[in-house]
Amino acid sequence: MLLIFAICCIFVVLCRCHVDEAGLHAEPVDGVNQGSFRRRSGGSSRGQLAFAAFLARIRAVQPDGSPVERGNRGQQQTFDQPSQGTCFLKTTFRAIIVFALSGAFWLPTALSGEPVPLIYDTDIGNDVDDVLAMGVIHSLQTRGMCELLAVTITKDHDQCAPFVDAVNTFYGRGDIPIGVCRSGVTPGQSKFTVLADEKHGDADRYPHDLRSGQDAPDAVQVLRKALAAQKDGSVVIAQVGFSTNLAKLLLSKADDVCPLDGRELVARKVKLLSVMAGAFTLINDKEHLEYNVVKDIPSAQALAADWPTTIVYSGFEIGLSAAYPAISIDRDYEYVPHHPLKEAYYLYNPPPHNRPTWDLTSVLYGVFPEAGYFDLSEPGDVVVDERGKTHFTKAPNGRRHYLMMSDLQRERVVEALVQLSSQPPETLRTLQKDQTRWIEVVMNSANSSSQCPGHDQSMTEPDSSSNRVPKILVIGSINMDLVVRSPRIPRPGETLIGQSLREIPGGKGANQAVGAARLGAEVTMVGCVGGDGFGQSLLESLRGEQICTKHVKRIDGCSSGVAVISVEDSGQNCITVVPGANSNLTVHDLQSLEHLFGEHDVLLLQLEVPISAVREAVQLAARYGLPTILDPAPAPDGEVQGLLNVDVICPNESEASTLTGLPLDTAEQAVAAAERLQSMGAKNVVITRGSAGAVLLTETGSVHHVKPFAVNVVDTTAAGDAFAAALGFQRARNVDMLSAVRFACASGAVAASRDGAQPGMPSLPDVVAVIEEQTPKAWRSADSLRRSWRSVNETSDCEHPLFGTGRSRTRPRVPVAGKCSPRRRRDRSRRNTWSDLSHWAWGESYFRRSYSLILRYSVRSPIPSRLAASSRLPSVSSKARSM
Repeated sequence: MLLIFAICCIFVVLCRCHVDEAGLHAEPVDGVNQGSFRRRSGGSSRGQLAFAAFLARIRAVQPDGSPVERGNRGQQQTFDQPSQGTCFLKTTFRAIIVFALSGAFWLPTALSGEPVPLIYDTDIGNDVDDVLAMGVIHSLQTRGMCELLAVTITKDHDQCAPFVDAVNTFYGRGDIPIGVCRSGVTPGQSKFTVLADEKHGDADRYPHDLRSGQDAPDAVQVLRKALAAQKDGSVVIAQVGFSTNLAKLLLSKADDVCPLDGRELVARKVKLLSVMAGAFTLINDKEHLEYNVVKDIPSAQALAADWPTTIVYSGFEIGLSAAYPAISIDRDYEYVPHHPLKEAYYLYNPPPHNRPTWDLTSVLYGVFPEAGYFDLSEPGDVVVDERGKTHFTKAPNGRRHYLMMSDLQRERVVEALVQLSSQPPETLRTLQKDQTRWIEVVMNSANSSSQCPGHDQSMTEPDSSSNRVPKILVIGSINMDLVVRSPRIPRPGETLIGQSLREIPGGKGANQAVGAARLGAEVTMVGCVGGDGFGQSLLESLRGEQICTKHVKRIDGCSSGVAVISVEDSGQNCITVVPGANSNLTVHDLQSLEHLFGEHDVLLLQLEVPISAVREAVQLAARYGLPTILDPAPAPDGEVQGLLNVDVICPNESEASTLTGLPLDTAEQAVAAAERLQSMGAKNVVITRGSAGAVLLTETGSVHHVKPFAVNVVDTTAAGDAFAAALGFQRARNVDMLSAVRFACASGAVAASRDGAQPGMPSLPDVVAVIEEQTPKAWRSADSLRRSWRSVNETSDCEHPLFGTGRSRTRPRVPVAGKCSPRRRRDRSRRNTWSDLSHWAWGESYFRRSYSLILRYSVRSPIPSRLAASSRLPSVSSKARSM
C-alpha cells in the first residue's frame, strides 16, 4: 500500500505539472466539465490530456478557491492557472483516494496479476512428457508466474511418488504435497521412475524424503486440502493423465478439511481445468482413441459430463504437431552432471527423436490462457463414447473448448516449452555469483607457475564482462562436406576403394559458427547458400544449433558450396573446395549489414569467400573497434595488402608458409614466420602446429610455445575451425591471449578426436574436461587454484608442465579507428524470443552450460552431492509411447 501511495503521489504531481505546462482547457459537455479536452500548446500526450480531464473533475475549483460554475454549455473554462497550495493538497488527496479505491480494478492488470495457483494431476511414468511438463511448471514458479500447490498421480506404482518428490527436490521445492491413486488403471513399473532408487555411493542420486507411494496420502485428500485453502475461483488444474483422481474428487463428501462436497468445492475454487485428453481432428486420416481417455473411460465420461467449471482440452493433435526437439535434450541440460528430465528422456526413449509435447501444452495454456499461444474452439460440449472417442458439439452456453494452433503459434509454443523446461533451478542459478570464476581460474592456472629468471609476470583477473554471454559475428563459407574415408589418401593417378561416403554440413565459416555456439556464444552467421537441396539442409542445420541465419542469402539458380574431403585412417585429410554460392558474397552485402559490426564482441573470418568481401569486413570491423580473428584458409597466393590488419591471425604451418614464403619445420622457424606475419599487419599471431601445439606471438612481442593436448586422432578436418571458434569465444570474454590459446588448443584436440566437421565440434564441458584430465593433480586442487589467483612461484620449474612458458598480460583495449558511435548496449536476451518469457532466454545459455564445469572444479562446492555425482547415464532402449 505504501508503494501504491507513493506511485500515486508522484503520478499526480507529474501530471499536475504537465497540465500546468501544456495549457489545457475543457469544453463543458451537458453541463459537466468532462469529455472534450483540447491542447492549447504542444507537448502533452493523449494520456496526459485524459488525466488532466480527470484532475479537472476532481478539483472542481477555480484558481481563487471558489467552486466551478457548472451548466453553461459552450462556455470555455481553463485549468492552466497556478493554484494555491491548499487547493493542490486537496486535489492530490482526492486523486490518491480515487486511485486507491480503484486499485482493486487496475492494479492486477498493470502488474500482470498474482501467480496462478496450479495443481498438477499426472500419470507420470507412462510417458516422459509428464516430466518435461514438471520442468516447465517449476520454471514458471521461479519466474513468479504460477505456484504449484500439489501434485497428484493417477499411475498406481510405488516408485511414481518418490520420483515426483525427487524432481521437486531437485528444483528446491521438496515440500510440495504429493497424492497418489489407489487401485489405479496402470499399476505397471515405469521405465524411468527407477531413477528415484538410483544411488551415488551411499546417497541418492536425486535426494528425496518420500520413499514409497505407500507413504503418500490419497490424491483426493490432497486435492480437497489444496483447493480449500485457496481463494474462490482462482485455481487452475492441469490434468495430463487419466481422469481417475478428478472423477473421484467430484464424488467426495464433506469432511474436516472442507464442509463442501467435491462438486461444490470444485465449483467454488476452480477457475479452469486444462486437460490433455482426446483427439478433435483426424490423425493420419483416421479417428484416434487417445490414451488418457481409453485407459479410464468411465472417469473421462464423468469429467466431461459433470465438471462444473470450464474445461479446455489439449487434444492429441496439438502435442503431436509441436514436438520437443531432441537437440535440446542433448545440449540444454548440461549445466549439471545429472538431470532428472534428461535421464528420464533417455530411459524412456533414447534420442535422437523429437518428442510430442502433449502434457506440456496443457500446462502452458493453463498458466497463460490469454497469451496467444493457442486459439480456442467455439464453446460447446464434449461427450466421451463407450470406445473412448471424444465428440465435440457446439453449444452457445457450453463450457468446453479444445485448443487449436496455427503454424506461427506452433513455433512460439515449441520455443517457450524448450526454454522453460531447460531453465536451471533457482538453487543452481544463485551459485553463479560465487562459482563462475572457477572456470576462469582453471583457464589461467598457468599464472601460478614460476617464470624464468628476469621474467616479470603480472597477475591478471578476467574482466568482469567475461561473465556475460559472448556475441560473435561469423562471416564466411557454408558448404556441404562430402567426406570420403579410405585407408590412405590416394597418390596422383591412383584409384583406391573408399570405405564410406557421408554428407556432413561444413564450410569453415559455418564450422566456426557451430563451434562458437556449442561453447555457449550467441552467434550470427553471414554468408550464402544455393537454391538447391544442400542449401536448405545447411540452413536447417545452422538453425538447429541456435545460430541466427537471418543474414544468410539464398541464391536461386546456384549450387551451394561443396567440399570433397578425403580422410585416411590416421585422421589426416586433403580437401577440395568448390565455392558455389559462397562466391556471391559481395562488398555491398557487408556494407548493408554494417550495423552488425557494432553489435558483437568478436568477428571471425576465413578465406573461402571472396577476398574483396573479407577485406571489406576487416575495414568495417576496424571502424567499429570490433576485434577480428582471421583464419587464413585457404591461404591466398596473391596480394594480401590490408587483409592481415587484424587483431589475431591463426594459420596452420602450411598456410603460414604460403603467406610468408618461409619454411616451417621447427619451432624457431614458426617464430620467424609469426614475426613476418606481425610485420604484415597482424597484432597477435598464433601458428597452430598440430601435434606440436602452437606458437603465440603477442602484440607486446612475447613468444609462447603452447603444448598440445594428447588425444586419439580420428579426423582433423575441423580441428582448425574448432581452434578459431574457441579462440574467438575466449577473446569475446576478454580472456588474455595466452589463456585463450590454451583453451583453443584443447578445443581443437577434442574436435580432432571426433569424426566429422560440425558433428565433432565440442561443447564447453568437453573442452574443460580435456584440460582437467591432462592437468597434474597438484594444479587441480582447490587450494592450489585459489593460491594461483594471487601468487606466483608455485613450482620450481621454469616451464609449466602443461601450458609452457611466457608472460601473461592483460588484453589491451582495441583502439577505434576513425569516427564511430559508442558500442551499443548489449541485448542479453536470445534472438527470436517472445516478450512474455524473455528474461531467461537463450542468451544466458553460456551460464547454463557452465554449471557442470563449475561442479567439476569446485572441490569444496556447496552444491548438494546429488548434483556433483559423476556416474554415466544408464543406457536403456525402449519403444515410443503406445496409444
